[in-house]
Amino acid sequence: DFGLGVSVNLLAMIVVGGLVSISGNFIGATLMIGVPFFFSRVNIPMSIIFGVMLIIVVMFFPRGLGFGLYIFNWKYLSIPYTRFKKFIRKRKYENKSEKYLKIDDGRVHYIETENDGKYPVVFLHGNFASSTWYRPVIELLKTTDYKGVAIDLPGFGASSKPQREISIENYSRELKDIVEKLGFKKIDLVAHSLGGAIAYRFAMDNRDLINRLLLIDPAPGDGLKTPEENYPLINSYKDNRGLLRIALSKMLYFGDPYKLLDEITDDALLMDERAFVQNARILEKYNYLEELKTLDIPVLILVGENDSLINEKILKKTADALSHAEIKKVENVGHCINLENPELFVDILEKFLK
Repeated sequence: DFGLGVSVNLLAMIVVGGLVSISGNFIGATLMIGVPFFFSRVNIPMSIIFGVMLIIVVMFFPRGLGFGLYIFNWKYLSIPYTRFKKFIRKRKYENKSEKYLKIDDGRVHYIETENDGKYPVVFLHGNFASSTWYRPVIELLKTTDYKGVAIDLPGFGASSKPQREISIENYSRELKDIVEKLGFKKIDLVAHSLGGAIAYRFAMDNRDLINRLLLIDPAPGDGLKTPEENYPLINSYKDNRGLLRIALSKMLYFGDPYKLLDEITDDALLMDERAFVQNARILEKYNYLEELKTLDIPVLILVGENDSLINEKILKKTADALSHAEIKKVENVGHCINLENPELFVDILEKFLK
């Protein structure tokens, strides 16, 4: 009887706590020890109490209380902290030293090189991103002849969140407005990830405004499909800074030498809440391969050797469609050479622009 009772208790501890984490085992063990002590003066058989507990756990927490509490934390307890961090980041951008320009769809936040560079280079970020992703690059360019300007597109970072339709075409239209408001007659354009899709559209619609195009791990010219089962997780990022930070950290294979992960995470929280899902959706809706065949400018496509999202294979059709394109694989970087190794990126950029 003693052996049977111990076995039942161990089974109950495993089922109640769960096997998926150390905390689950700890919770199970605590309950198995604490419950008999708590009910020691109540004339109810422990078998009934444990039986009711097991039924409740199996019905409502099939993977154990440990896992249930873990999910509850990620889904609900993270929301107040996430909103607090978002509030603090918004306050940071109210500083008078921040730079903005006015366009038709609101105001646009940007950073620029503190120099008198003669050759304008505009830097366009990707999804969940902002001008902060180019801050190290902008700093490195200040000793060159290039005037670097990194923007927060409308709907991202500290820029306005216009309630127009989220689309590649609208982002491209807004980019044109920004370039014109900056007073640039012609630019070299650098675009990253989602920004690559916007850059295709911008270059094809505004051939008189662009000299050369450098793409960092860009979305392919024929679109990028996100598995449908990923969308609930993507949508949860807007209320869960912890999950968002983990997702962004996976893009930084080479590391975070400038310690910007927390800042880019907080910037991502400022994104238009509709865009958390819609930015992925719009990448599924275009195919520019035929139009790209008419684009007659130099294009350099950088692909991180360890990029888990973009690779040479899925960009081959894009490069083949462009008449003056080259794909360059960059060793020891993932999806974001501009953050992982900005010194190397600036070296590649200067050689391309010369």
